[in-house]
Parts: sequence; structure tokens; C-alpha cells
Amino acid sequence: DGFIELNDFRDALQSYGYCEEDIMDMFHGADIDSTGSIKYTEFLAATIEAHGAINEERLAEAFDRLDTDDSGFITAENLRELLGDDLPLTEIQSIITECGLTNDQQISYEEFLGLFDQYQEDQREEALQQIKHQRSMLDCSSHSIICNLDLDSIDSEN
Repeated sequence: DGFIELNDFRDALQSYGYCEEDIMDMFHGADIDSTGSIKYTEFLAATIEAHGAINEERLAEAFDRLDTDDSGFITAENLRELLGDDLPLTEIQSIITECGLTNDQQISYEEFLGLFDQYQEDQREEALQQIKHQRSMLDCSSHSIICNLDLDSIDSEN
């Protein structure tokens, strides 16, 4: 159906010796939109990122491979050629629609770059939110310890 579900992901990676925690971390890292399944575009982003930092040169190479007819756009026909007939055309068109910003049923190089810029921005935002959450948890527990110490000292004075 064009998606990788957690159970399928788990089954595939357990045979390579990954523990449940690592599998969950990888799955949630690739499931960018937190839908509980990994879409083709999320899989593509995770695959490219796993092979090193995403830079424009690598993205240009990936775009060129997907643009099989050298039209300057990735189309449903390009993806059909790469993915074969097993994936329904409606799924392929859905991928194009999801990735394209101009609703012209093709993905330009600029739109393709934008997908990865947004991905990296989302990752930075998520990391920032995690840091803020960790800091607030530390502040709360520090504050709680101080409050408890103050109460204890008041109780011992009475």
C-alpha cells in the first residue's frame, strides 16, 4: 500500500539483531509526520540521511535518478518506472501530490530541495523542543528539591 507499518519494520529489522528500543527509535525517526507509518518520501529522506549528511550535491544526484526522462521534473511516470507495477498508480499520484507545492502533478528540483529543507527544519525544531522539555524537567525537579528542603528546614525549626 505504499506505507511501512511498525510491525513490518520490526519484523525486517529484528532478523538483523536490532533491539526493540533501537527499532522504535529508527521507526519514529523515519516517521516524520508521526502518522504511525512510513511513507515513501519519509523512507527516501531517511535512506539518504542514513548515508551521510544531506547536501545539495547528493540531493541533485537523487533528483536526477528519480527524473528518469531528464525532463527536469519527477512525474508519476518516472516513479512508476522506478517502482514498478506493484504500487498502484493512485499511490504514486498521491506521492507526487504530497510532495509538489504547485499542484501541477510533477515535482520540480526546487520542490524536491524544499522537502529536505523542511525535513531538516522539522528535525532541528524537534531537537529544540526535546532540549526545552529536558531543561524544564530539570528546573521542576530542582525547584521541587529546593521547596522540599525549605519545608524540611521550617519543620525542623518548629
